[in-house]
Amino acid sequence: MYRRLIYGLILAVVIAAPFVMQSSFLRDLLIMSGIYAILTLSLDVIVSRMGQFSFGHQAFFAIGAYTSALLSVNLGVPPFVSFFGAVACAGLVGLLVGAIALRALRGVYLAIVTLGFSIIMLVLVRGMRGFTGGEAGILRIPPPTIPIPGHPDIVFGSEFSYYYLVLICLLLVIYLISRWQHSWWGRAVTGLCEHEALAESIGIIPVKLYAMSFAFATAIAGLSGALFAHYQLAVYPSLFNLQYMFLMLVMLFVGGRGTLGGPILGAVFFIFVPKFLPTKGETNLLLFGAILLLTILFMQRGLYPALVSLGHRFTKQFSSVKEAETENNENVGKTS
Repeated sequence: MYRRLIYGLILAVVIAAPFVMQSSFLRDLLIMSGIYAILTLSLDVIVSRMGQFSFGHQAFFAIGAYTSALLSVNLGVPPFVSFFGAVACAGLVGLLVGAIALRALRGVYLAIVTLGFSIIMLVLVRGMRGFTGGEAGILRIPPPTIPIPGHPDIVFGSEFSYYYLVLICLLLVIYLISRWQHSWWGRAVTGLCEHEALAESIGIIPVKLYAMSFAFATAIAGLSGALFAHYQLAVYPSLFNLQYMFLMLVMLFVGGRGTLGGPILGAVFFIFVPKFLPTKGETNLLLFGAILLLTILFMQRGLYPALVSLGHRFTKQFSSVKEAETENNENVGKTS
């Protein structure tokens, strides 16, 4: 009961946030938090659910951004259709990379392969100037628009409207990941992660499930890339850089991996906090490094599980106090 009440309050706060935070600056932070939350959730599928490592996950984020941008700008495809193209392209590339790499490689070796893949993609995007714009990137990307016959189109061109688009996508991703991890497919992947040899002995094919799960994660990363591209209205080769990968890892491990709330909390924390710190640049990097180190040393599960555990203790103590008061009142009634 208390959990549902808390989740309901959180949802109400999230829905009302743009009305409370009326400045363009704060709404921008909300939108970027949502986009990075989707991206970090996709990485968590690989790290926590599959038990693998990817140091090139930012490449699929960038592939989604570039795919949607190219479809919208070069081919004139409606932005909402290009979103599906971004998800499909990132997912198919992820399926190909996963099918090849996961056939023989796991763990650190997969991380090295995905890192190499991101570097190759960066070189290709920079070199294909006529197609990708090279270092100049792709500019003048149109905002998402929903055409309505006989009425003005719905254009997500403001921070207020784009926030709700990102929120809908985030809730959809949370729902899909939740359904996936409770499905036979998700449970089979968890079984592979815990004991691959035993899972194989009951007919589970590791390469097939690993590749499909990897594609599922990269497709979600492609969606976050498309949202990023149509919000920033431009994409650049720097999206393939490792800084995005490091940011994802920090958000994931500080927020709490293996949970749905952890990546979201980590994204909100590391998007909002730097903007209000008096320090900048390398000092912020030092501070974030210290936060990551302290979290790994003293809260291995992350901030979100620690907060959930604290909430459980509070509700348990509150329930015991209420039960004691009820029992005391009953005893008083019997005595009188």
